[in-house]
Amino acid sequence: MPQLLISHSVDPTLNLALEELLATEATQDIFMLWRNDASIIVGRHQNTSAEIDESFVRSRNIRVVRRITGGGAVYHDLGNINFSCISLERTWDDESAIRFTAPIIHALKVIGLDAQFSGRNDILANNCKISGCARSVTRDHTLFHGTLLFNADLSVLAKALKPDPDKIRSKGIKSVRARVGNIIDMLDRPDAPATTDVFLKRLLDAIQDMFGQPFTTPSDDLLAKAENLANDKYRTWEWNFGTSLQYDFSNRLVFQGGIIQANLNVQDNAIQNLKFTGDFFGSSSIDQLVDTINGTRPRRGNLIDALKDVAITEYISGITLDQLVNLLAISD
Repeated sequence: MPQLLISHSVDPTLNLALEELLATEATQDIFMLWRNDASIIVGRHQNTSAEIDESFVRSRNIRVVRRITGGGAVYHDLGNINFSCISLERTWDDESAIRFTAPIIHALKVIGLDAQFSGRNDILANNCKISGCARSVTRDHTLFHGTLLFNADLSVLAKALKPDPDKIRSKGIKSVRARVGNIIDMLDRPDAPATTDVFLKRLLDAIQDMFGQPFTTPSDDLLAKAENLANDKYRTWEWNFGTSLQYDFSNRLVFQGGIIQANLNVQDNAIQNLKFTGDFFGSSSIDQLVDTINGTRPRRGNLIDALKDVAITEYISGITLDQLVNLLAISD
């Protein structure tokens, strides 16, 4: 019988760190529920920059965090409930996913929704995907986790996970988009939960009844370790945006001095083979500016550091530092 845990943090970096610790150090099976503030959770093997609309994500202050399991990118907000199953059993077969999702399926049926596990990693209801799941097998454990869309902002989901295909050409594993729906729109019983908080409470009650034991919160020691891991890993650019994949990036800017296009390749998380084209003017050779930028990480902070002391208008007349950084940056 698993230990039942609930995390009251809505920080995605802390929750994913907590989940990783449980998935590597737990001494018994765990079933955990948790929620995140607005965030995109990217699959372990994906190119983050090719999965998101970076300008939209930045404008909405949406966190972007990579998880340790495979699969595609997903959107979380406070209208979404997440569940994690950690097992000391490493064997995986056709029935494993059904067994891991059984508490969620049971709770949904108690609440009044006829849901079922379908295919490789989805929970469906009313022919819509209400949960996407993923798994990872570590040295001593199996981690299986998923989402539950109760009242998530699907309009934000659609925009945040819609990268510009003309900007980034990547060989990374792309997310598979499916028809998704919110549980709140599928419940028609008079006693159906009307808010995510009530829905979470009903989930807790149903799962506690199923296992005959209460949910508890992670210990202070475990939370302290999770905070350290979050700082060292889940809050770093290297983990969330860094990738061993090579990919091409292009961007175009209309500015006071004309039109400029940047084409570049990213290798080992650094800009390579940068080329500027357009009808802009400059008094110095653009090759000198290119040499300064090549080798820099394609993130705003690194580009600002590399260019802050460079007289960039000598190379591209009329452009500002902020405009040039926006032209080249793939992430914050």
